[in-house]
Order: sequence, then structure tokens, then C-alpha cells
Amino acid sequence: MIRVGNSRGFTIVETIIVLAVTSGLFVSAMIMMSGQQAKTEFSQSIGDARSGMDDVVNDVATGYFMSRGGVTCGNLIGAPFIWGNGTQEQGTYQACMMVGKAVQLGIDTDASKYNVFNIVGLRLAPSTGQQPVSLSQAVVDLSSATGTVDNRMLSGGLKIYSAFYQDQVGGAKIPVSGFAVVSSLAKYSTSGTLQAGSTSVDLIPLTNTGGKESEANFRTNAKTLLRGTSPLPILNPSGGITVCMDSGGTDQHVLLTIGVNGNLSTDSSVKQGKSADDVGCKP
Repeated sequence: MIRVGNSRGFTIVETIIVLAVTSGLFVSAMIMMSGQQAKTEFSQSIGDARSGMDDVVNDVATGYFMSRGGVTCGNLIGAPFIWGNGTQEQGTYQACMMVGKAVQLGIDTDASKYNVFNIVGLRLAPSTGQQPVSLSQAVVDLSSATGTVDNRMLSGGLKIYSAFYQDQVGGAKIPVSGFAVVSSLAKYSTSGTLQAGSTSVDLIPLTNTGGKESEANFRTNAKTLLRGTSPLPILNPSGGITVCMDSGGTDQHVLLTIGVNGNLSTDSSVKQGKSADDVGCKP
């Protein structure tokens, strides 16, 4: 006669232990997946931010300036002005011209946003009646007409922590509220003959006036700085302009640097630290 051994199921205690272990493994897996997803989103966000900065430089170099719908650009009491409801095409303005773009890093208290403005100037300098040779002579201004300001938002929870420029690599960090990218203007020989030559693109830091500004204040302060004659606007600081950003869900920070030693492409570096100050973001 064959004897069959006793068989039994799990006790309540054993079942609880199995469920606890399984739950622990599940939670651990979810945490790992969530952390990996946050890092992936962070990497994608860095790429988007870097591409956005590069686009500003490339647009100025190629002569592309945003205009949603028709605009009219003219001379209003000795200064350029853009009206939002016009029919003129870009490049056909008789009184004014597009000179470059200005980037405002953070708006008021919102560190996840940045603005891109068109910079306009007069085709003929009021002081000379000739093509302007400086931003001051062009009486430059930042456009505010509807459709000419590009309001952008950083993706993936990125937030702008600080921005600064350095006269030289490793030099003192001087806070900025944004930067401008401008095309070179006319050049004349000593005899007064207009010289032909290729157009270059310059990078100008827009020094901070005390934290993030409103759109209107940024326009006013940037206009004053760009029109300045004493001191002149700073061109192409060899240490470039650095924009520090915090990650939305990790203890990582990204430093975007533009214009080091005259190279206007944007480089990015990711730093690990409890705060942005720990990785060199404090001006």
C-alpha cells in the first residue's frame, strides 16, 4: 500500500512574509524606474534648452527673425518702432532693420520661462545720415509688438537658477539677466568709403539689475545697455555666458555655456550636488 505524504498550504504568517517581500521588491523596482525616468527626462530637457540657445545664434547668423503675421517697422521720433498690424515683409523695411536677438533668462518670479526678443535699429543713423557703425548710432530697441516676442518655457521641470558672464575662463562671475546676439554693422574706411565684408555675430552679456525682471523692465534695461556709449557694451567675453539650471526631480544641475573663446555654440555639463551653489553656480 502506497502512503501519500501529508501536504499543506501556507500559513497566515508565511503568506504575510511573502506579500511583504514581494511588495518591497515592487516598491524598489518602481523607485528605480522613477529615478531612471527622471534622469531621462532631465537629459532630454538639457537637449531642448541647449537647442533653444543655439537657435538664437543661428537665427541671427542666417537673418531669421520671428514675426507671426504682418508687421510694420519704421522710424518713430528718431528711434525704431514695430507696429504689430502691418503688411510689410521682412527685409523690406525702409526705415529700420533687424539687428539681432535678446534673451531674457527668467521672467519675474518664474524661473522656468525665458523670452526671445527681436532687436531692431535704424537703417540710417540720425547723427550721421549714413549706415550706423554701432548699436548706439542705430538707436537699437527690443521689439514688443504682438507676434515678435517668443515666449518659451523650459521642459522637464528645469528652472534657471543663475546666469553670469566671465571676462576670461575661470575669471570673476558677473551676474546677467540675459544676453544679446547681434550682427555686425557697417564699416567705413578712413576716407569714408563703405567697406564690404562678411557679416559676423557678436555675443553681448546683459548685466543683471537685481534678480529676475519683468518683461518691460528687461526691455528698458537692455535697450539702455545696448545703446550705451560709456561704457560700451561688452562684446564676446572670452569666458562666455553660463546659464545654471536646476533639475526638476533629481539632485543634478546643468551648466549651459555660450561663447567661450569666441565659440558661439552652446556646451552643456551636468553636475551632481545638493544645491546649485555646490557646483559653481553662485555668481
